[in-house]
Amino acid sequence: MARFIRKGSKKAGQIPGTPIYVGQERIAGVTVTRFEYDESDVSRDTLGSPGEVVSSLESARTSWINVDGVHDVEQIQHIGASFGLHPLVIEDIVHTGQRPKVEDYESHLFVVLRMLRWSEKTEQIDDEQVSIALGPSWVLSFQEREGDVFDPVRERLVSNRGRIRKQGPDYLAYAL
Repeated sequence: MARFIRKGSKKAGQIPGTPIYVGQERIAGVTVTRFEYDESDVSRDTLGSPGEVVSSLESARTSWINVDGVHDVEQIQHIGASFGLHPLVIEDIVHTGQRPKVEDYESHLFVVLRMLRWSEKTEQIDDEQVSIALGPSWVLSFQEREGDVFDPVRERLVSNRGRIRKQGPDYLAYAL
């Protein structure tokens, strides 16, 4: 007689809000990129540590912080805590099997999307979770790995095409 045994989830038995990465194992580090902009100027830099994101909260300009790699739970927790993200949001960011959804928290809006793109290497469609948090002067985007479909938005920010730099973080989140 055959027995079918299912491997238990890492999350089984944990209290809600416990962030545990459940995606594919990653070896590469986390990359944090920041755009800060207003109508007249835009700056782009790669942050060396998650602690540097705190300066974005003090800026009068709109900040977009993009995080590539959600496997380092400690770094994601640090970034989330810096921006006051709810513990359930942090849990959803690192739990990469989420369904698309929108959740409204008092201090921020949280969106989970599935990013689909064609892979020339495998000749298949790649599926990846993208999480976006929208605050009063900032947008945080979290992706499982580097490479995305956001390059046209980055180009619009740098070249000041359209109204993206004239609008606030809500328009940036919409554009993403």
